[in-house]
Amino acid sequence: MEQVSRRPSKALFKQFNPEGKECLDEWRSTFVSVCDPTEYEAGIQLTGSWGEWQRIKREWPEFRDKILIDWLAEVEVKLRSQAVREICVQARDPKGTAAAKWIAEGKYNARKAGKPSNAEVEKQAKIQARIDDEVEDDIARVMNTQGLKLVEVK
Repeated sequence: MEQVSRRPSKALFKQFNPEGKECLDEWRSTFVSVCDPTEYEAGIQLTGSWGEWQRIKREWPEFRDKILIDWLAEVEVKLRSQAVREICVQARDPKGTAAAKWIAEGKYNARKAGKPSNAEVEKQAKIQARIDDEVEDDIARVMNTQGLKLVEVK
């Protein structure tokens, strides 16, 4: 990412300003490829500092409440999908599945006490919908590659 002399804002993005120099799609790609649910590494890569990342979130509510939630949902789904694949690979080995299971269940993202915010509820609903789709796809793929068939138990 190219460093910009002025502080990033909505106007710096081509999607919101014809003269913008940054592309929000490239930011999303970087954010998801870093795959850090804490936002720290991606925030540093995209803005240069944690303070600047926090400023963008504070001063651009649409980014914080919609765009970033979608990005975080994609990161969580990506992490969980990778963990599910790892569990499938390690299923034959009695050692090593605990860490992958911890990630797949999202245990690294402990929920705060109290009622979740509407944004958190929406985020979790998106994540769960994507997880359901990813897990079904992963199960079907593993079963097909292993020559297994799903048997209904009555």
